[in-house]
Amino acid sequence: MLLSNLKSYLNPEFYSLISKKGFSELREPQEIAVNKGLFNGKNLVVASPTSSGKTFIAELAGINNILNMKGKLLYVAPLKALASEKYKDFKNKYEPLGLRIALSTGDMDSYESWIGKYDIIIVTAEKLDSMIRHGAPWLDDVFTVVIDEIHLLDDAERGPTLEVLITLLRILLRKFQIIALSATIKNAKELAEWLDAELVFSEYRPVALEKGVYYNSGVYLEESVVNFDNIVKDDVSNIVMNCLKENKQSLVFVSSRRSSESSAQKLAKSVAKKLSQNEKESLNELSRKFLRAMSPPTAQCRKNSECIQNGVAFHHAGLVSEQRELIEDNFRNGTIKTICATPTLAWGVNLPSQTVIVRDLKRFSGNGSLWIPVLEVHQMFGRAGRSDYNETGRALAVAKNSSEVKFIQDKYIYGETEDIYSKLSLEPVLRVHTLSLICGGFADDINSIMKFMEKTFYAKQYQDLGEIEEKISGIADMLVDFGFIEKSKGKLYATRLGERVSQLYLDPLTARHFINAVEGYDGHDDFAVLCALCFTKEMEPLFSIQKGDETEKEVLLYDKFLGNTPSEWDYSYYNFLRAFKTAKVLNEWINEKTEDEILEKYGISPGLLRFKIENADWLVYSMRELALITGKKNILNVLTKLRTRIKYGAKEELLTLLKLRNVGRQRARKLYNNEIKTISDVRTSDFEKLSLLLGEKLAHDLKNQVETSSGKYVF
Repeated sequence: MLLSNLKSYLNPEFYSLISKKGFSELREPQEIAVNKGLFNGKNLVVASPTSSGKTFIAELAGINNILNMKGKLLYVAPLKALASEKYKDFKNKYEPLGLRIALSTGDMDSYESWIGKYDIIIVTAEKLDSMIRHGAPWLDDVFTVVIDEIHLLDDAERGPTLEVLITLLRILLRKFQIIALSATIKNAKELAEWLDAELVFSEYRPVALEKGVYYNSGVYLEESVVNFDNIVKDDVSNIVMNCLKENKQSLVFVSSRRSSESSAQKLAKSVAKKLSQNEKESLNELSRKFLRAMSPPTAQCRKNSECIQNGVAFHHAGLVSEQRELIEDNFRNGTIKTICATPTLAWGVNLPSQTVIVRDLKRFSGNGSLWIPVLEVHQMFGRAGRSDYNETGRALAVAKNSSEVKFIQDKYIYGETEDIYSKLSLEPVLRVHTLSLICGGFADDINSIMKFMEKTFYAKQYQDLGEIEEKISGIADMLVDFGFIEKSKGKLYATRLGERVSQLYLDPLTARHFINAVEGYDGHDDFAVLCALCFTKEMEPLFSIQKGDETEKEVLLYDKFLGNTPSEWDYSYYNFLRAFKTAKVLNEWINEKTEDEILEKYGISPGLLRFKIENADWLVYSMRELALITGKKNILNVLTKLRTRIKYGAKEELLTLLKLRNVGRQRARKLYNNEIKTISDVRTSDFEKLSLLLGEKLAHDLKNQVETSSGKYVF
């Protein structure tokens, strides 16, 4: 179908914009979507391969609806990284039309009223769920809702929140169009039926993708074997080197962060030999830029920097966002030749790679080493041959021995993806959302909660809600015991405390744990508070206990815990040990240990540390809010100070100096160690001394901050 056939549907400005960008013909799934009612407000589930044009289907509906005054576009992404990528992409595409684009993925205790001024709103599912709890008024103006990667309903961690969120939106939004984007899953029709949507199913791919199994320098295809040059002995290195001969990039998926690092280091030795002088110079500059992304750089930074010098990088959750973006951008522009990544990179981030190599097809679990799902492998394969960058794509699964070749072909090359299933019956999920439904006015008894549950994907799949009803009944009794809801004449009402727990986006068990902690506070040290923060579901996954770890002995020696703690014979004791270790890491941070020192001592990478710091910040804020509402004022100052210390990673003596703009813990420590310990000291300090310590520009800035024409200091 030609774009010109859509002229009668599309807003003239929108039509002109996409025409000028050279878009002239619809792809197969886009044409199917139009024929199934895309411009008539029909709900759609689009199930098609990576790079087939799914997102543009959503854009065709959403942007057109905005320009035709039907309402805002709400784009729900599964990950912060994907939300950020969509934000940049949409700003580049649609700001020329005068559209305003907003991104919100952070603070869980606000509905952010400023968002109401924007036309396109990009959020994560968790952030949107939090906004609904705060009664975000701008939701009334939303018409188009896009749910990206909706097959993540099957994910035990993210799926239940996404499922409840979609169910809530279908109740809250009186008139709207939902466009759900999915990989090619087996039960896409069932998903479409749940959403009262038309199914747009297509196996179209703009770039031909050749899939095979690599073993012993051969690629096993359906009816033939293609032999690679045997350049080096290591399988992955040999594939990468053959790609470089063709001037192609490659993306290697491995099972763990440690494997991604060791694989990158191994590959770097081979790749370096094939780089031109110009490429080496570009990579050296990128390597220096990568090191500057963190100050000071850690051992992990230096390791990756050395790999980057040789044309290879590793990519995992342990990197900070600035570093990940540098790697992704420079892979896109061809500077980096190969990335070794963990599977999370497969979900949505747009990276060009002519060849994808899936080295690890098994993952360790509590039941041993298990084959990973077909859908997950197909997501990784989908990174190969992106239409914006390549004419063809190649996806290779690596067999460890000859007997695996046929099995991998049958399961991953020619086999079907699995059905996706609702994970809504998990009790922690039901605790959170039962309270939320009562607080939000969506339900006032068990019967009305069950009426809500009847609208979920779980109900569509399983019909029988007996198990969920039994769990919800017990949860309601627990919430009454906790004082979060009240029961009167068969009706359930949220208390002020319960409403605050829901707004803070806490598991009710965590909230009760915090309330016990603040009630038991009697001059405990900061480490006791950190332990209480870490022994929560929200801080998971906790840092693991390694062989030779002294954590258990330290737990037995420490006697200042807040709230209830498990005995060493309790089933939750091991988790408590992990919480204690996580608290130890945070305690090192607030006592000014560097990220490199923490990495060396605990093996905790900067990205993971920052993730824990963000979580701890939210939890200490939540604990303070609960202390405030329960009247436990003796701990408020302690929590306020601790939150600042967690934010900056600083000892208490630096808190006053940290109030100054552009002063972090390193600059504050330098001032403090040179007898500049207060704001008054900054005001009276000799300018030359400040300049020597911090530089002339910052010295001027600090003087301006602390002095006015009257000579009094301000902030």
